[in-house]
Amino acid sequence: GKDKDVYGFLLEYFVDNPELVPPEGECLDDLEERTEDFFDYELKHRKGLTLYVTHSSNILTLGNLFDENATGRQEAEELVGPGGVMAIYETEDGYEIEPVFGKEVDNEFGS
Repeated sequence: GKDKDVYGFLLEYFVDNPELVPPEGECLDDLEERTEDFFDYELKHRKGLTLYVTHSSNILTLGNLFDENATGRQEAEELVGPGGVMAIYETEDGYEIEPVFGKEVDNEFGS
């Protein structure tokens, strides 16, 4: 919740050291574990269409969790912009996520 122009250097420090807890905050390792535990439970127990409202850090954590080749860097990038929407699909191999609103993607059928 701090101004990135003022505190950006500190943010980078905590992103580079995800085990460290920032003052009045939560370390990124704990955020990732909490997010993974929540969605692991939810995806196993929910049936049908469900809507989750969350922050971009949680979405990036899911991207890293579901895509073993993902290299998302917490607080440094986004899979969707503010107000964006990600879809979670169950597949034969587990789950995958896809931006469906709030991220520019290439058009499959021309320009």
